[in-house]
Amino acid sequence: MTDLRIDMIGEIIVRGGSMTAGYWNNAELTREKIKDCWFFTGDLARRDDDGDYWFFSRKSEVIRQRGQLVSPLEVEAALYQHPSVKEVGVAGMPDGAGNQCVVAHVVLKGDGPLVDERTLIDFAAAKLPPDKAPQWVIFTDRLPYGLTGKIDRRALARDS
Repeated sequence: MTDLRIDMIGEIIVRGGSMTAGYWNNAELTREKIKDCWFFTGDLARRDDDGDYWFFSRKSEVIRQRGQLVSPLEVEAALYQHPSVKEVGVAGMPDGAGNQCVVAHVVLKGDGPLVDERTLIDFAAAKLPPDKAPQWVIFTDRLPYGLTGKIDRRALARDS
């Protein structure tokens, strides 16, 4: 990412002596991820004006909305600031025009004030750059988690 301009988002690619030679019994994934001795991590980051890199999102999880990239983590961080939100997972939902809509799946706290979809959308919009707030909020009793203990965004996308 040495050619990355300040505040531009790009994929982190690395190489070095201790890098893997490939994926066990998966030549296709090896060809996809390792090119000319460079490992394409699938992690997206941006560089600040001090030259430091900041994680943005996984490439496979980023939401493409009207020409911009939206990090599910950024939207989740905004919604977690609401006192009624216990858990939140964000995923993209196809809009039928080649873009995605931002959809937040929210578990509310049992003892928090009751909120509706519009309240949470407006709350997030006040904390995020323009056009990054969720268009939809789906209230649920629990979120899907994968084996690593992280929210399963693919399952969220299927449920959106």
